[in-house]
Amino acid sequence: ASQLQGLDDSHLSEVQMNLVKELAGGAKFHDPARDPSASSNQARNACLIEVSKLLFCHKDIGPKFTHGPHRGKQVLSLLEDLHKGRADPEHLPPLVVMRSKQGMQVVCGNRRLYCLKRFAAEAQRSVDVWCVVYDLKAKDTPRPLVFKYILASTTQDSKSIETRDL
Repeated sequence: ASQLQGLDDSHLSEVQMNLVKELAGGAKFHDPARDPSASSNQARNACLIEVSKLLFCHKDIGPKFTHGPHRGKQVLSLLEDLHKGRADPEHLPPLVVMRSKQGMQVVCGNRRLYCLKRFAAEAQRSVDVWCVVYDLKAKDTPRPLVFKYILASTTQDSKSIETRDL
């Protein structure tokens, strides 16, 4: 474990973790799947990105969507809708992406990213998706989003993700 001013920083204490969670609390206002006005409020940060360039932030995802228009539905239902033409990647709520030294990591929307990456591979085609992109070190990146990124960063390998009970 590395040392920071004599303190062991190999893990956060319960008090530190609670503080990070509190500071991440406002991140929902920057996620278009949770707050429809987030897309228009962050339009200057929105762009289309090919899904192969996006990385996972989470090490795993659950079997159901928890926010947005797919809330409560099985994750694989979106994959099926993409294959059957009932869903268009460019009409899904934008993914929230943090640009860091690791690359373009999805902070909000890892389930959608999983479906989009599978769809691109299975359909053998390039797939673009709308993203709201923030730079980790930029002064104007919302603080709650930086703390959400810290909490969401649970993967060692951003290129793959485990699925729980899919």
